[in-house]
Amino acid sequence: MTPHWADRVTPGRSTDLRSLYRVVPDLVGVVVHQVRLSRFGPALSLRLDLPRFPDNPPPEWSDLEHLQCHLLFNSVAQVGLTGSVLPSTVAINITDGSADRVAVSATGDLTLSFTADAHIHLGRIGAYRDGSTEHRYLGKLERRFTTVPGPELESFHDRF
Repeated sequence: MTPHWADRVTPGRSTDLRSLYRVVPDLVGVVVHQVRLSRFGPALSLRLDLPRFPDNPPPEWSDLEHLQCHLLFNSVAQVGLTGSVLPSTVAINITDGSADRVAVSATGDLTLSFTADAHIHLGRIGAYRDGSTEHRYLGKLERRFTTVPGPELESFHDRF
C-alpha cells in the first residue's frame, strides 16, 4: 500500500500538519502557486494551497480561507514541466519507486513530473483570504512576513 503524502513528511513538521487537520486532505485539487528548482540538492519546491482549510486553525486564522504550504523534494531527477501559467489547479500523485525514491506527477492545468527522495520536507505553513495579499504564518520565523516575498528572497523560499 502506498503511504499517504503526509506520512512522507519529515517528523518535525508532520506534527504541525496533523494538528491542523482531523484528516489531512489528499493532494487533489491543490492550487500550485510556485514551482522552484534549486541546484543545491538538487531540489524542487512547490508552494501550493491544500484543497481545504484546516479543521483546527489557530485563532488568528479565523477570518482566513486557504492554507498554503511549501513542499520540498530533494535529490530530484527527470524533471518535466509543461502547461499553463501559475497558479494552476492540479492533482498530485506520489508513488513508491526503488531505493527509497518516489515518482511525483502533477496533472491538471499544468503537467509536472519528477523523481525524488521519498521524504518530503514541509515548510512555510500559512493562510490567506481570497482577494488579499496578506498571509499569516504558523512558524515563529515566518511571522515577520505579512505577504509572500518575491522570488529574490531565497532565504524564504529555499530554506525550511
